[in-house]
Amino acid sequence: MQAGRAPGVRALLEEWRLTPAGSGTHVRWTFAADGPAAFRLALTVARPGLGHSFRTAVRTLDARLAARRPPPAARRLPRNGPSTATGRGGAGW
Repeated sequence: MQAGRAPGVRALLEEWRLTPAGSGTHVRWTFAADGPAAFRLALTVARPGLGHSFRTAVRTLDARLAARRPPPAARRLPRNGPSTATGRGGAGW
């Protein structure tokens, strides 16, 4: 929680929660604010716009990341087999 310095804002709280979801990530954004009644009313009116803006930003980020993602075959790590005749991996120590 952060104390607000803007006139009328008493406190702001923001949480980003990222959880694995299949081959992607589920993003949940929680935003809360406290202030006088007029400020809370303004946030209530702005809520649909804030949600739309957040969803648009996450979709745009997803599209940019997908465009930079290498093909699945290039993402696979090489299989690490034993590097010495003793069967132990690593530098052969």
